[in-house]
Amino acid sequence: MTIEWPVIARLAGELQREIGGGRIVEAGRLADGRLALRVRTSAGMRVAAVDVFASPPTIVLETAEADLVPEPGFARALDAALRGLRIEAVAGVTGERLLFLDLARRSRFGVAERLRLILELIPRFGNAILTKSERIVAAAREFSPANNAVRSVRVGDVYCAPPARPRSEPDDAQERAVLAARAAGDAPVFLATRDGRPGRVTLMAADQVPPPGRILDGALEAMRLAWHEQSERAGADRAATRRARLERTLESRRAKIIAERAEVGAALARVAERDRLRERGETIYAHLYTAEAGARDALKAEAQRVFRAYRKLSSGAEPLRRRDAALARELAGVEMLLWEAARAEAADLDDVAQAASRYAARPTSAARRGPRRRPLVTRASDGSRISIGRSPLENAELTFRHARPHDLWFHVRGAPGAHVILARDDAKPPDPDAIARAAALAAFYSRARDAGKVTVDFTQRKHVRKQLDAPPGLVWYTHARSIVVAPSAIEDELPS
Repeated sequence: MTIEWPVIARLAGELQREIGGGRIVEAGRLADGRLALRVRTSAGMRVAAVDVFASPPTIVLETAEADLVPEPGFARALDAALRGLRIEAVAGVTGERLLFLDLARRSRFGVAERLRLILELIPRFGNAILTKSERIVAAAREFSPANNAVRSVRVGDVYCAPPARPRSEPDDAQERAVLAARAAGDAPVFLATRDGRPGRVTLMAADQVPPPGRILDGALEAMRLAWHEQSERAGADRAATRRARLERTLESRRAKIIAERAEVGAALARVAERDRLRERGETIYAHLYTAEAGARDALKAEAQRVFRAYRKLSSGAEPLRRRDAALARELAGVEMLLWEAARAEAADLDDVAQAASRYAARPTSAARRGPRRRPLVTRASDGSRISIGRSPLENAELTFRHARPHDLWFHVRGAPGAHVILARDDAKPPDPDAIARAAALAAFYSRARDAGKVTVDFTQRKHVRKQLDAPPGLVWYTHARSIVVAPSAIEDELPS
């Protein structure tokens, strides 16, 4: 989203109406890192949240309940300097993305103290600077001439405005005057869209034919939309980074398991030679009487060596088989977690990370932040309730905490997938259509969802038990029946 300078000028007027004349109670940062001023106005408490380093930079009025976090540095300097100051005026600059907050207070002796908070809302080059008598008192980002050939921003320097706007913006003085008039008037704030995505925010002329988009309530709404867009993008980026890191951890463990299984397999292949060794030793003893007397001692020693190798291989066979079985179970768990990491929504990555913490360099047992969601729920044609797990922990909770002993439990055969529970509110058994529907959902929410036909096993919940030393969601089950179905997605989700 791009916000043009006339919208910034309009923003100054809206902020003047909202917080002009208010008194600053405290300054600090919100939990998301934005700089914030808590302002007491005649209409109540308001919090102005500023992110000058975003693209585009934003100013959003948040609820008064937002908590401010003290921190060393610029936010603390602002808090010390601005507490108790009144916001006399909020003003913009024609043709520039600058906002000035003029602040003042009087001592008990009537001496006035005046400060100015300058917000440079320039994409990729934003800054927040506090000045007194035009000299810089504090700055969110300081730099010297060695870092910037155009200007410096250092405490004690006289404030110098940033360079003129980019050439892509209008240079014509008459056009600038028209835009300034729109900013000062009531021209609609318009958000243009392209392919449904937010684009440029500008002020429209009364006779202008608008492109695809919509009229906004004002510049503050444009700022809020820009902030939400940035938050969603940042959240998606964080989720993608975390998903990739989780998948790398699991792929690394998967490769190690496969390599160890190859070593165990080679050792078991050597164990398979034990019968040949036994036969060789028995053959030596069987023909010992035919050998010359001088060679019999050497033949006996060879037979003893062969039988020692045979006994060694025999004693090592069972531990190797147990290790191979354990590795096979662990590989199934890792494969399941890889599938869960790939399918998980951003909100479910915490669950997958917790289930996979045993494979991380720094294991964690931290629970999901905030309340846990309920599983997906829908209804079958006979009214039966069908619940679907969306993560390893949801699968485990659904099966072992929510399901009743006689509810039907479904899982795709031989592949990672969601746990699905089919339950009725009465004592009647579910009809065949309900069973087929639950099986189709289990097939769809599995790694086999792209197959035309999928085999799904189902059994009563009482016949399902957890696998020991395995990630949540891995189970053993008995007394199972199977059904072949085509995968089908959920249609009508019920409220949790």
